[in-house]
Amino acid sequence: FWVAHDSQVSSPASTEVWSEYAKLPAQLSNRRLETAATRLFGNDSRRPEFLKTVAHQQGLLQIYEDFCMQDNSDCAQCPFPEQMRKWS
Repeated sequence: FWVAHDSQVSSPASTEVWSEYAKLPAQLSNRRLETAATRLFGNDSRRPEFLKTVAHQQGLLQIYEDFCMQDNSDCAQCPFPEQMRKWS
């Protein structure tokens, strides 16, 4: 992954590495993943889609670390929705 990341020019090999990584199925779940998915998606029918791959799970864990672990309001004052509005 570092080779793909460090290369200045997108090569077919680096593109293939990321493409294959994005397809890796998730094998396990844990409490942090379930908490992040519940907080972000609730009972939305699309929720399971974001737990299917390793890449999606890593993304959810990053959001959990960056936002959920920093917010003691149990979502009431979470800055994540506002951050998403700024990025879109």
